[in-house]
Amino acid sequence: MKKFLALLMCFLLVFALAACGDGGKNDGNTGDDPSITDPDDPSDPDDPEDPDEPGKQEYTWNSEPVVTETFFDDFENGIDGTKWTSTNTGWGENNNGVSTDNVMYSTNKEKVEAEGATGGIVVLKATGDYAANKNEKREGAVLITRDDYGAGKYEVRMKVLPREGQCTAIWTYFNGTPNATDLEDSKYSEIDIELPEGGDFREMSATTYEKYIDKTNMNQTSSHFTLEEKGLDFISLNDGDWHTFAFEWRTDDDGERGIIWYIDDVPVVKYTTDVPVYTAPLWIGTHFPDNPSWLGVPNFETAYMYIDWVRITSYDEETIDESNGSEGDFTFTDLGNADIPQNNFISNGTFDQGTESSAVAWSADRNSSIVRGSENYVNYLQVNPGNTIYQEIDNQYKGHTLQLVVNAKITGGSGTLHVYLEEMYGGILSQGTSEEIEFRHTISGEKTLTYQIKDDDTDSIRVVFKTDEGTTAQITSVELYYA
Repeated sequence: MKKFLALLMCFLLVFALAACGDGGKNDGNTGDDPSITDPDDPSDPDDPEDPDEPGKQEYTWNSEPVVTETFFDDFENGIDGTKWTSTNTGWGENNNGVSTDNVMYSTNKEKVEAEGATGGIVVLKATGDYAANKNEKREGAVLITRDDYGAGKYEVRMKVLPREGQCTAIWTYFNGTPNATDLEDSKYSEIDIELPEGGDFREMSATTYEKYIDKTNMNQTSSHFTLEEKGLDFISLNDGDWHTFAFEWRTDDDGERGIIWYIDDVPVVKYTTDVPVYTAPLWIGTHFPDNPSWLGVPNFETAYMYIDWVRITSYDEETIDESNGSEGDFTFTDLGNADIPQNNFISNGTFDQGTESSAVAWSADRNSSIVRGSENYVNYLQVNPGNTIYQEIDNQYKGHTLQLVVNAKITGGSGTLHVYLEEMYGGILSQGTSEEIEFRHTISGEKTLTYQIKDDDTDSIRVVFKTDEGTTAQITSVELYYA
C-alpha cells in the first residue's frame, strides 16, 4: 500500500508540473509584435509578472500618472448641450448615416433605477434592414464630447446594442489633415473599441491609428480577442447587462507611452506602437460601415444601446491640441415619463410590413406558405394547416435567458398551434429545443415562454410556429426579450 501511495503521489506531481508547463494563454492575435502584450490571466491578481520569461508582461504601467482633471457625466439632468453634441451625417455608402432623431434620454428616477443605472440614461437607436421606412434603414446615432481630451483614462458604462451588422463603438477621432497625400504629413488618429468582432459578441477588437490617409495606407495597431481568452466570466458583450469599457492612453516620452484597454476593470490588451499625440473629442455610438461584412448582416428592425455614465480622467502628459472641439447644437428626445425603449429581438412582430403572401422578417419552410391579413385594424400572421413559420435571431449564446410573449388564437379546426424556440448553429438546428407553449381551439390570448439556451455551439435562435394538420391559427403579436 505504501509503494502504491508513493507511486500515486509521483504521478500526481508529474501531472501538475506538466499542466503548469503550458504557460500563458495565447489569443493568436499578438503574433511576434512585442508592442502587444498578453499576460497569463489578467483577471488574476495573484499571478505576478516574471521578468525572466520572454514575451510575458502584465498589462500595467511602471509609474502612476498625474491626474489634472476629471470629466464625469451620469446624465442626471439629461444631455447637457454644453458638454455634448451629435451629428446628422452620412457614413459612406450603403447606409443612411447617423441621425440626432435617434438620440434619446430619460431622467425618470424610477425608470432609470429599474434599469440598474444611476442619474439618467442615454438611449441610442439603430435601424436595420427590416426598418419600415427605407430612408431609415442602416441608420445609427452618436454622442460626441464638445471638448477635446488628451492622455488619460476614458470609461463608459453601457449596455451594448445586441444585434450584428452595426458597429457599437467608443473612440477618439482627430483628422487634422483630411487632404494629406503623404503618410508622414498625415495628422490623423483614433483609439477604438469596436464590436461585434466578426459578427460575434463574444469577441471585441481594439485598434489605434496614428497616421491615416486611406484604408490601404495607414499606421495601425489592432487585434481582436475573445472574452474567454481574457478570463472574463460573463457570456457575451450583448448579454443585456451593464459593462464598463475603457482605455488608458499614456503619452509621456520620458516614461510611459502606450494604450491599455479594459472591460469591467480587467485589462485585456496593451499597445506601445501607433500611439496618438493629438487631442480629440470622444465619440460613443452605433453606426453602419460602408462594408459591414466583418460585422454580419443587420437583419433587425430596431435595436438600442444605453449609456449610464462617462468618465474621462485627464493626465498631465504631453499631447498636441490642433482641434477646435465639436460643433453643432441639437435638441434630443426627452422620454419624460415614457418607458425606456427595450430591445425586442423580434422584427415585424405586429405584422405591419409585407403583402398578403409575405411578411417582412418571417420565413416559411418549404412545404408552407405565408398569409398576412388584417381584422378590425389589427394585423395578423396566419399559420395554415400543417404549416411552419419562423424567424431567426442572431447572436444568442449558451446561458442567455429569453422570454417569448405571443398573442394568438385558433381560427379553424380542433388541433393545436405549437410555439417553441430552436437553438441554431450556422443556420442549422443545434442540440437544444425549448418546451412548447400551445394554443388549442378553446384557448386564445397571450402566453409566455421562458427559456435558457443550453448548447455550447448555439449562435442564434429560431422562433417557430407550427400547426397541426386541419388546424388554422392567427398570430397577432410576438415579442422576445432577455428575461
